[in-house]
Amino acid sequence: MNPSAIRLLGLLLLALAYPLAASGQNGTGRLPAPFAQALQQAGIPESAVGLYIQDTRADQPLIAVGDERPLNPASTIKLVTTFAALTQLGPAYRWTTEVYTSAPVQGGVLAGDLIIKGAGDPHLTLENFWLMLRELRGRGVRDIRGDLVIDSSYFAAGVSGDAASFDNEPTRPYNTPPSALLVNFKAVRLQFLPVTGERRIAIVAEPALPQIEVLNNVAVDDEPCGDWVSRLTFAITGDDSRVRLLFGGRYSSACGPQERNYSVLGHRQYTHALFTSLWRELGGTFNGGAREGATPPGAQLLLGYRSQPLA
Repeated sequence: MNPSAIRLLGLLLLALAYPLAASGQNGTGRLPAPFAQALQQAGIPESAVGLYIQDTRADQPLIAVGDERPLNPASTIKLVTTFAALTQLGPAYRWTTEVYTSAPVQGGVLAGDLIIKGAGDPHLTLENFWLMLRELRGRGVRDIRGDLVIDSSYFAAGVSGDAASFDNEPTRPYNTPPSALLVNFKAVRLQFLPVTGERRIAIVAEPALPQIEVLNNVAVDDEPCGDWVSRLTFAITGDDSRVRLLFGGRYSSACGPQERNYSVLGHRQYTHALFTSLWRELGGTFNGGAREGATPPGAQLLLGYRSQPLA
């Protein structure tokens, strides 16, 4: 949420603090004056706003303005998908990500491909992906001499999209196109950390992937923090396989540590990079490439990693 939206929301909450209901005026059909004034100052017409606020114990809404007006639902659409998931799948449902091998594992060596078949787990985070690979190491796999095969066929072919089409912010993780094997939201978290005793900040990436290079030309000043993101300049070069992120502009020492997430690699490239990094950290060896494809007939199921319950 941007600062302007936060300010408008704050003004609305302050307006609601006045005893409208106690005075017998429930506000239906009329915006609170401070909120209407803030909208006007922000250049937002009332025709672009819809509000409906009601105490669950009351018979009438406290405010109902433009409540029948069709508007973009934005993030509230999550309520619809959550309701559908709980209704169709149930609160105890778990997604299972399956791991197959194209050849037997002998003496810790897989002389073939490792296949990971996604089933739409929406929370296969960095931590959970690490736990899955740790469990795989526990099954005796150490040296993978084939490739990593990414099976996303659980979702229909063509389920994708242009990451820039919604709000022209293609590097924001919320715009990442769906995938049946979505690992860690395909995101890289950048931490902006003031260095103690020095007039500079460090930019630290997590996970730290060699395919993502961060160049830091940010200057530090003592201005009020405010909208710290807007004071930075950001440029990206490269492609789905390897990118360079260049940061400039200014950062206030008053901001302290901050962070922001970016999505800059392709699904296959990101999964391959993260798998390689974590597998080596776990003591395994892997130097193969990655490709997308269906699980081949005859592949041997080695592991089924279950997600947390849907609820």
